[in-house]
Order: sequence, then C-alpha cells, then structure tokens
Amino acid sequence: MKRWVLLFLSLGFGVPTSRLHAQYLFESHEPTTFTRRQICVGPLRVIYRENLDSLAHVVARWGAFYRGVTAISPQRKRPFPLVLWGQTMIPNGMVVWTPSRMELYPLTGGEERTPVPWLQHLVSHEIRHYAQMEALDRKLLRFLYYFLGQQNVGVGALVPSNWYFEGDAIHSESKYAPFGRVHSAVHLQAYRADLLDGQELSYDQYRFRSFKYNVPDHYGFGTMMIESTVSRYGENLWPCVMEYNAKYPFLIISETFALKKFTKRNPVNLFTSALREADSIFIRRVEPGERPTPIAKGEYQSERQPWQPNGYPFRFQWVSDLSHPLALQRIDTITKRSKTLFHPGAKLGAARYGDSVALWIEAVRHPRWSGVVWG
Repeated sequence: MKRWVLLFLSLGFGVPTSRLHAQYLFESHEPTTFTRRQICVGPLRVIYRENLDSLAHVVARWGAFYRGVTAISPQRKRPFPLVLWGQTMIPNGMVVWTPSRMELYPLTGGEERTPVPWLQHLVSHEIRHYAQMEALDRKLLRFLYYFLGQQNVGVGALVPSNWYFEGDAIHSESKYAPFGRVHSAVHLQAYRADLLDGQELSYDQYRFRSFKYNVPDHYGFGTMMIESTVSRYGENLWPCVMEYNAKYPFLIISETFALKKFTKRNPVNLFTSALREADSIFIRRVEPGERPTPIAKGEYQSERQPWQPNGYPFRFQWVSDLSHPLALQRIDTITKRSKTLFHPGAKLGAARYGDSVALWIEAVRHPRWSGVVWG
C-alpha cells in the first residue's frame, strides 16, 4: 500500500509539467486574422478588433457598473475576458467556464420582441451569469480547481437547475434598469393562457416541458420561480442557495436541500405557490369577453415592423400566424389589399429600412454540419 502512495505522489509532483494552452471551437465567429485590442476595467478585459473602440468603451463602462451591483459572492480580482464579436449575425451573448470568458454578439436587432436598449440589456444579463460563475467558484468547488482547472465551475453548474441561471439573470437585468423581461408579460403569457383555459399542467410538465402541450422554456419557468421566491423570502435567498451548492455539490440535489433549509419548502411547493399567485392575478383581471376564442384558419395574427416609403401609397410589414410561416407583405394603403412578396428563412432580429433598401439577417443551417449557421 505504501508503494502505491509513493507512486501516486511521484506522478503527481515529481513529473515535470508544461503549461497547456487550448481553446474550444465555436462556429459563426468572425475571422481570427483581425488585429485585436483590449480595455482593462478592473478584472474585466474587453477584447475587440480594430475600429470598435467606441463600442468597447461603452461595453467596458456598463460591464464595470453591472459587475458591482449584481455580485452574488465576494468578488475576485482574477482577469476575466469579455470578447466582442463585431461581424456575426447572431444578436446574443454567452458566458462559459472553460476557458473562462464572456462572448458578446452585439449586433443590433435583439430588441425585436421587447423594445429595449439592446446592448445595455445584453451586458446586464450576461454580467449576472458571470456573477453566478464567481458564486460557484468557492468552497469545495474552489478546492476542485487544483485538480480540474476551470472545469470545476462546470461541475458546479450541474447542481443548480437550468431555470435558475436564466431566471436569476432576467430578474437582475430588470431590477437595475427600467427595462428587462420581468417588465414584460411575454414570458408569462403561456401560463396565463393555461390558467384561463383551465388547462393547468403538472410541475414535471412545466419543468421538463412536453411534446404534447405548448410549455414555456426554462426562461419563463425561471422568471416565475425567481420573482415569486424573491418577493416571499428576499433578495438574499438565492445567494445563500448558491453558497450551499458550492459547499455541498456532492449531494447532487443540493439545491433542493438548500431551498428546504432556507424556505422550509421544496421546488414543487414553491412553483405551485408561484402559479397560484399568477392565477389570482390573471383571473381577477379578465372580463368575460376576454376569454380565449378559436383562431380563424388562414388569418394573420402577427403584424410586425411596418414601414412605408416616403411618397408611396403602400407599406411593407412582416406577417405570420400559427398556420403560415413568416412572410414579407406589401399592403396598398388605399385598397387595403395585400400581396405576399416572399417567405424568408430563419429571420434574426429586426429589419432596418432606408428609402429604397430593407436589410435583415437570415440564418440557414448547414446541410451536414448542424453547428454551422450561414448568413
């Protein structure tokens, strides 16, 4: 037995090692041949290509502000890259733990569903994910760093529910600004429709979704859970839950144990209470005439982004419904007749109009490599 211990120690500490540099590959990035620059604001390293200096300074300022107000745990001074991609077609962002970084795709157009200052909205949301990573990188999970490197946060991310990460970020983005998805009813409309229709699903169906029913994703589920629990138990509840997760990740369902400890209730009971709150709000405000009615077949229900050129008796707009894909139509403002011009592919973000030009982005999946998106 002693020989095996000595062998392990010699392999772990006696063998010379060299530093390994690696990078995960993500498609849809801009070329790597661009010259890069960086702005350092505290631990944030805003990395960007040339000619994006003004954008980088704005992102750095907002990043520093939201990092200070959205912290969940004691902040570290370890450098954290924030990479700006200026030539991508996807308006979004992400935070990943290995290599530890944030990537922002700040293309305008993400405000299509909810009119907001898009870039500030994006930074405020993603910075909260950065705070969640910091909250997991401590206690026992921090000890695992010396064996797993930055993958220790990945191990910790398996413990909290996926709805927590997005629901908490949506709560944070809405708390520190007059915009944010909590201020909109978009994420709760599916629950409202179920309650008004008398079709209340089970916790498991809402939590894990359903192939049979239209169930909100983890963004909507998390929004309802976080807003309800914060209003009942205060802002300090989820930081305490995250600390418990970082301390006892080996419990696997440590989130359930933490909620039981701090609220005396399990996730099923908490969601039931949240749904009952929504039920009392929605039902009380609905008049008899507002009950859902069947949708007429072939009737266009959604009309978005209208535009009328100067001096012309017609306008353009994007229309769709549950039976028809998205289409660009031209509508005569005098006769009210409409003509479908064409059906686009997967349209991303909002359209931008000039006097004689309309610009938008379409994404088409590669026929073989599903991870590649063409624009």
